[in-house]
Amino acid sequence: MTIGEKISVIIPCYNVENFVKKCIDSIMNQSYENLEVIVIDDKSTDNTYEILKNLHKEYNEKFVLLQNEKNGGLAYTRNKGVKEATGNYIGFIDSDDYVAKDYYECLVRKMVEDNADLIVNDIQLVDEDGKEIAPVTKACNEKINKLNIVDNGLAASACNKIIRKDLLEKYPFYEGKINEDIASVLPCVVHSNKVTYTEDAVYNYVQRKGSIQNSEFSEKRFDTFETVSLCLDRIKDEKDYKKYRDVIILHQILEIYIYIIIEIEDEEKRLYLIEKYIEKIQQYNFKVWKISNFNAFIRMHRKNIRWYYYLVSKFLAFGNANTINRLIRLRKNFKTDFKKLIGKNKEKGKYTVEELVKLAKKQSKLKEEKIKISAVIPNYNYKDFLIRRIYSILNQTTKIYEVIILDDCSKDDSRKLIDEIYEKTKDIINIRKIYNTQNSGGAFPQWAKGIEEAKGEYVWIAEADDYCNKNMIRTLLNKVEEDRDIKIAYVDTAFTDYKGNIFLKTIKPEIDVMKTGHWDSDFVDDGLTEIEKYTFLNNTIANVSSCIIKKDDYSNIFNEIKKYRQSGDWVFYLEIMSRGKIAFVNKPLNYYRVHESQITSQMKKEKHLEEIKEIYKYITEKYGTNEFQEKKREERIAFLKRVWNVGDK
Repeated sequence: MTIGEKISVIIPCYNVENFVKKCIDSIMNQSYENLEVIVIDDKSTDNTYEILKNLHKEYNEKFVLLQNEKNGGLAYTRNKGVKEATGNYIGFIDSDDYVAKDYYECLVRKMVEDNADLIVNDIQLVDEDGKEIAPVTKACNEKINKLNIVDNGLAASACNKIIRKDLLEKYPFYEGKINEDIASVLPCVVHSNKVTYTEDAVYNYVQRKGSIQNSEFSEKRFDTFETVSLCLDRIKDEKDYKKYRDVIILHQILEIYIYIIIEIEDEEKRLYLIEKYIEKIQQYNFKVWKISNFNAFIRMHRKNIRWYYYLVSKFLAFGNANTINRLIRLRKNFKTDFKKLIGKNKEKGKYTVEELVKLAKKQSKLKEEKIKISAVIPNYNYKDFLIRRIYSILNQTTKIYEVIILDDCSKDDSRKLIDEIYEKTKDIINIRKIYNTQNSGGAFPQWAKGIEEAKGEYVWIAEADDYCNKNMIRTLLNKVEEDRDIKIAYVDTAFTDYKGNIFLKTIKPEIDVMKTGHWDSDFVDDGLTEIEKYTFLNNTIANVSSCIIKKDDYSNIFNEIKKYRQSGDWVFYLEIMSRGKIAFVNKPLNYYRVHESQITSQMKKEKHLEEIKEIYKYITEKYGTNEFQEKKREERIAFLKRVWNVGDK
């Protein structure tokens, strides 16, 4: 660009009779002289076009005034303006916004100074009276380069930029879609030769009730998924495509998704939409939390809203619609309520075989318990988590009677590690290893084998990728020692990602689907009563690692649960409850690790729903039913159909 280069400013107009004069005046009185102003009315239904005709006369026809034959939308109108433009550079301004007198002069000066062919600048939010309603929103917070400009919430805005015309011709706006600028502006930034940024020119963005962005909720706003897909297709050949893709998904999918969803007051509708669009997000297989500068920002500002995006992105990746909904509900009370939900990483520290040997020696010196606990560790391809798991067992403040490690023909180096741990601890603690000669095909056969092999009075099925607080078993034994009729005792569970970062401090809201408050305090209950009041509707024990189970012959129930792929543990717990009492401790002492591979597909949701229906039949046949239970089950099935978008077969 050179000094004096012609800039074509395109102003699409639609039903802005109360704002358009201020906008046109701010452009027609610019200090930069070589402006071509193209004003296009998109078939307004108010007095906008009449006002434009009068302004056209007032300014002695110094701007081009056009009108569409029919309402074509913002993208269509912008594309039309680009075709009409004769300048080599294009600027856009929305017809309800305005800029300072030296706006374009500042932008051109900076472009010439930096030899750039695209420039971005900051945005100031103002109300309809021109009053500033927020601090200036920065368009670039880091070093000025294309990636850092794309890595910004203002990256897709067409109005705070000057862009080369040939780029806009190559990447036109996506017609018929809301957020149409994503598919055009971002490819223009990425494919520019050089970009720059200035703080000297600020675009005044008027927040009015009738604008597209501030209008009432419509599913049309999820057009973002399509515009992002087109955008990514247009930049797929760039060498830094993966970096661009991740930051685009962060700002144009994740942030927009959250702000759209949060506007929906109806919680049931909100849950339905979260679930409906969750797979569209998951198709990108994004890992927002792995972006280097994003992680650095989080470490510096854990209370910042971007920490919130980080956590919601985790749930989007793992498909937990109910918890996304909880996070979105908490958004308005972020600073106070959000802290209650999020926990620290309890997995900090170095875990080595040598540390296990030290703990084994410490364990061996503990006093024998009257109630013997057998810790059973079913493992399949969890070598990376085995040491941490065994560490949490040997670190218990209670004597563990025996440790049994089961390996189900792992394909990683699990057995090599198990052999090493066994050889170095077998003379210190009571430890066994049992290797299958062929894979059992699922978790439940391993549970059955572990219970059969166990010699303790209670069995702790401590899954190989989970871990726990050092006081978990002592806390559960306190309950069992008080009442020996307890057949199963369990603690609250927190959820972590695969690195051990806690993103859900309690599972209680996911268990207490009827919002009874039953799990808000410790309890000991008759198992059949628990089934009648609560477990008839949903599985109320989140994770087997959180339990100690009375040793017994459960062969009949393990034969029954073979037919269930996703809900067999529910039937297992029902059987245990039916044999005696159940105890719960209201402390999140168990940590359940969620892996990216546990994303729920649509097919799995359909099968899961069918399994739930089958379990309802099973419960009815074995334990009976009543009118209240039937009503709640019907409501539960209807709810899951809506949020999972699953119909009857």
